Amino acid sequence: MINSEELINKVKTYNKFLNPEKLSKAYNYAVKAHENQKRDSGDPYSNHPIAVASILSELELDSATIVTGLLHDTIEDTHATYENIKDEFGEEIANLV
Repeated sequence: MINSEELINKVKTYNKFLNPEKLSKAYNYAVKAHENQKRDSGDPYSNHPIAVASILSELELDSATIVTGLLHDTIEDTHATYENIKDEFGEEIANLV
């Protein structure tokens, strides 16, 4: 699994406008939100959104899309609400999630 710093460095190679703090915040938010969840395989659930973000970065997609990839299951599968995501990451990200 790619860690936050590795993901940020990967995105920096093609996106000079990256906000590394926001990406790190989303990474940590996803890990925390899914901390007590497991995949059917027994792996931590957070591996899934991190893998999604890694794939999106391989496609050299924009920061908002990668942040959304990290957060895409938080409203559906955790305690997080639309308002939580909006307050933490802005309306654009909340609408995408």
